[in-house]
Formats: sequence, structure tokens, C-alpha cells
Amino acid sequence: LAQVRGCWAPPARRFGRCPLRTHAAEEAMGKKAAAPPPEEPPEEPPAEVEPPTEYLEGDFVFPDGSDYSGEYMKKGDKVTIHGKGRLKTGPEIFQGTFDHGLYTEGTFTGADGSVYTGSFHNNLFHGPGEYAWPDGRVYRGMWQEGLMHGRGEFENFSFGVDRLFRGFCARGNFASSLQGQENARRDFVAEYSTAYSNSALAALEDIAARAAAAAEPADPKAKKAPEEGPAEIPQEYLVVATPGGDNEQGGGSNGGGASDGEALDVVSGPFPDGTMLRPTTLAAFAGRFAAGAENPGTITVFDENAAAATPSATAAAAATSGGAGDSGGQAEGEDADGGGAGGAMGFDPSRLRRDQLAHRGQGVAFAAPDAEPGTPSLLVFVNVSKDYDAAKASWKLVHCEDAPQQAA
Repeated sequence: LAQVRGCWAPPARRFGRCPLRTHAAEEAMGKKAAAPPPEEPPEEPPAEVEPPTEYLEGDFVFPDGSDYSGEYMKKGDKVTIHGKGRLKTGPEIFQGTFDHGLYTEGTFTGADGSVYTGSFHNNLFHGPGEYAWPDGRVYRGMWQEGLMHGRGEFENFSFGVDRLFRGFCARGNFASSLQGQENARRDFVAEYSTAYSNSALAALEDIAARAAAAAEPADPKAKKAPEEGPAEIPQEYLVVATPGGDNEQGGGSNGGGASDGEALDVVSGPFPDGTMLRPTTLAAFAGRFAAGAENPGTITVFDENAAAATPSATAAAAATSGGAGDSGGQAEGEDADGGGAGGAMGFDPSRLRRDQLAHRGQGVAFAAPDAEPGTPSLLVFVNVSKDYDAAKASWKLVHCEDAPQQAA
């Protein structure tokens, strides 16, 4: 029978398990094939080693014919003028200090024989400097972006007369007449005071905001709020003291220590440590100088003689400059009894060791003469930055004063 049907096989083989069919069934049931060998990860290229910076000294002649002699730095194949040196480009010569290829301080001699000695920014006369013309005229004073701008001395500006004149320039314009000087001083002071009052206000607002954040309770759902402690003033705004100094003062100061040199170079102690301030009253005080404040405080930018004060801006100046008026603080001089150093109340302006209206050492006072007893009535900040730019000011809190408690 098996032979007739054409599929003869021994009975055991015919009805037994077919090896081929068994293998296919096992595959259908999900038996995994052998995993391929893992691929080896590609080799990562070796990390590039940054070449060290070398500080060297030598002489160079550039493709344009300029020659340099002095200090420079080298990093790999890149060479940059950096440090003290002398650069001669045609008839022009600069001798002084370079910072990554730019003039920072030194003497520049122009093609016409004029000579400038002082500070630079972006290769422009900027900061204090003296410029001597070939005809004998000399200007000594402040510069901004290549122009005479600020207070200075003018020598021999009247031909044939040996005369020294002290006054103001505004954006390179000088006039010795009374009206010309009034205009120059007004224009310079309005711009300068607006920039520095706004910069100091930003520091005050930063201190108040950070002190309030630090004082937030750990458990905001607690039924009874903890008693408010002293405000935590960020250290960068304080004049830090170390043991062994001579800045003595009573409570609420960090006196009795030698303060950091940058601050002591521009202002004398004693200096507060901020413990007399409280977060809530400090925030309320700062709010009086915000835009649209209902009862604005007074912002005072100290004047050049450090014994009087200059308004941060008059109402008219604030309206045109968008400066102190935008900050919300009332400009000193708008009050009936404003002007002078009245906005600084108990602060002694003789503590300021630098001429005012000259960037470094600039003092700014925030006052609330009608403050509630025991709350801040006066804070004074001083800029310790060596940059001649309000945008780069570095402020230190140098004076705190509370409104006196009323007698029982």
C-alpha cells in the first residue's frame, strides 16, 4: 500500500518526527538565532591638546611696516601684543601698556606732534589724560570715547595769554564764557549723574531682592512666621574687614578690621555690615526709588568737591534723558530745601577720597527723609571699579542710617 501511493517509507520514519519540520516550527515559536558578534566602537580621535600661553619679549616688523618692541604673548602660532612695549606705525608712536593688542595706558604721539598721556579704551582716549597740542595748548582732564568730556584744566587756550582755566567740556566742545561753561557743565552732569544714579539703583534693588529671597521661610505653610532677622547683604556689596585693622565703629559695622584695598583707596571707614537692615523694610526703602513710586525718595550724586552734592537730574533733564526720572527717585534739588549735601543727611562727604564726577570713587546717596522711625532713611554707595564706565561700576555699601526712634 505504501508503494502504491508513491510515498513509501519505513513506518517508523513515515509517521515519526520530521527533523526539517521540527526546526521550522521552533523558529515559528520564536527561538532566537545566534547573536552576531558585537561591533567594535570606532576609535575616537585623540583630544587636541591646547597649546600653553607663553609670555615673551621681542621685536617685530609687521607687513604694513609697523615695528614693535616689547612684551607679547604667544599661543601656538598666534602672537598678540600684550604687556609693556613700543609700537611705531608711520609717524605715530605709542609707548605704554597693551591688553590683547589694544592700548590701555601710556603715551601716544600723533603725526602732527601732538602728545596724549593717559588712559585708553578700544584705542581711544578714555578716562583721565593730558593732551598737548603743538601750538602749546594743553588739556588735562576726563575723556570719553576720544573726546574731551567732563571736568578738566585748559592751559593757553587764549593765544598770546599764559592762562590756566578750570571748567567742563561736553562731547569735545569747550567754551570759556560763563554761559558756555554753564551749558557744558549742565550737559555733562545730566548725562553722568543719570548713568551713575541708575547704576547704583540697580545695585540697591539687587541687594533688596536677594535679601528678601534669603529671608523666605523654609515652610511657607507654617501658621506662625518666624521672627524676621537681619538682612543678608551679598558680600560683593560690603567692604570686607579682617582682624587687626583700624576702621573702628560701634555696632552695626564691620569696623575693627583692615578693609579691602580697593574700597579704602576711594573711601574711608567706618563701614556697615548690614545687620541693622531688615528684609521687609529694605525692600520698602528700595521701592521708593522705583518708577511710579507713590512717595519717591531722593537720589544724590556727589559733586566734584566732595562737600556738596549734585542732583541726579532735574525734572526737565530727567524728562529729556530718560534717566533718573525713569528710576522713580526724586532728584535732589526738587525739594523746597533741596540742594547741597542735604540729601546725604548724616553721611560725611569728606570720607570720599577721590574727586567726584570722575567715575572711580563716585558716591551716590539714597535718602528717605520722612522714613518711619527705625526704618532705613539713608544708604550711601561708592563705586570702586577702575573702569571709567557706569555700566561697569562695582558698588560698595559704605553708610547705613535708620530714622531715629521717637522719644518716649
